Amino acid sequence: MNDNDLAEKDLKAVQYLGKAYIKIPWPILNRMLDMRQRERRIGLVHLALFANCNYADSTFVVNGNMKFSGIGEVVSTYDKLAESVGLSVTAFRRCVKSLKDAGLIDVRRAGEATCFRVFGYEKFMRNMETRSFAGYQEKNNRSAEKLKEEELRRFGDQKPRTDLLD
Repeated sequence: MNDNDLAEKDLKAVQYLGKAYIKIPWPILNRMLDMRQRERRIGLVHLALFANCNYADSTFVVNGNMKFSGIGEVVSTYDKLAESVGLSVTAFRRCVKSLKDAGLIDVRRAGEATCFRVFGYEKFMRNMETRSFAGYQEKNNRSAEKLKEEELRRFGDQKPRTDLLD
């Protein structure tokens, strides 16, 4: 594949992705890839809350008064969030409880909705924006090594085929 083909594929990908994106912390992604269904669901709920912090409107209404949510907070109902990730409200609540018990989120009432605070969101997003390229490259190399170890642990000799992606 030559450089022109790569540039054309990059352009198509950028057009598909647009400018809206989110950086996902590795522990959330790793939990979503876990073999256990319960862990995958918890990871999915954590990702949904994390992503909604990035895209959610920062205003909401409580008793007729407009309020502002903070960075790392999303105000919504359990019903809407559960529907957005394809879980029942009961399963969604169980996952939220697990995340809360683990100290990863906080939950409080906000009028007829609920305010979910994702701990570490602001620090993670700020660190990603200010990290130097050299530090990123060094950490990325360590992450690649960890990823190879994780692939070996999970798949052994049965590594997924990636040659079909070209």
